[in-house]
Amino acid sequence: TSAADVNALAAVNGSFFDMRRGNSVCYLKKGPEVCDTTRAGDLKLNGAVVVDGGMPYVQRWDRAEEKDYADRNPGRDVLVSGPMLMENGAMSDIPARDKSFSTTHHPRTGIAVRADGKVLLVTADGRRPGVAEGMSLDSFAHLFKCLGAVDALNLDGGGSTTAWVSHLPYGGVVNKPS
Repeated sequence: TSAADVNALAAVNGSFFDMRRGNSVCYLKKGPEVCDTTRAGDLKLNGAVVVDGGMPYVQRWDRAEEKDYADRNPGRDVLVSGPMLMENGAMSDIPARDKSFSTTHHPRTGIAVRADGKVLLVTADGRRPGVAEGMSLDSFAHLFKCLGAVDALNLDGGGSTTAWVSHLPYGGVVNKPS
């Protein structure tokens, strides 16, 4: 299903996936159906976008929640990703385990919610020296703080970083994916 098919106003790419198998490597639930579960051992996957009653929010996530989550919350859609960039108005501690992922400037995608309930979908292009350098996770978190985010979550970035807006006549993609 594409963003246009569901009459979305805007869309960004989601969470991490396995290109060979063509599926998510993170917990993904739509209504009562669990589509994928989180690959074991990935410490950066510590947050989730949850949609409840049509309203999205960002929350901390623990893999242990996955086992019974669908039964306890059948009406919620969930996409796990990470790391968390902001929680309750403060920048989060970003796991330092994978320095290349955290400190290297890459294209980035993220979602956040402000105190007024507005949802921010943000992409940062990269891998084009002198044009678009990408961002480290710390600088991406700082950007969300400057935009007034209360809670923010990093989504899959890199070559997947894509932003789409519905009202554009030329296909809607507003960035330059690498």
